[in-house]
Amino acid sequence: MFTSSVATVGPAGGPGHPRDEGAWLVDGDDGRADFRYGRTKAAGEQAALEAAKGGLDVVITNPGFVIGPGDIHRVSSWPVEEYLRGRLRFTVPGGLSYVDARDVVTGHLQAEEHGRS
Repeated sequence: MFTSSVATVGPAGGPGHPRDEGAWLVDGDDGRADFRYGRTKAAGEQAALEAAKGGLDVVITNPGFVIGPGDIHRVSSWPVEEYLRGRLRFTVPGGLSYVDARDVVTGHLQAEEHGRS
């Protein structure tokens, strides 16, 4: 199993660069100069898909922005915490795909049991 991310298509760079499952975030075609996390996840997912073409049994999961208990370094939870403290008060067009870490675990277990290459 390979854990990728919704970031493989990345956020849209603007109205002229819509994103969907067919748009890979690897070659700068998205109008964004730099989004290393998304680009590395996309490259990893492409490598996993190539391995599947070679016969390896590969199941890929694409969780969203993972939040949940145990984030002691506030890697993913800081925007939520700052919003709740009243320090972060803005919105942007679009949105994020938040998912609880415990639900990601459940999804991984389901993918392991029921996923198809």
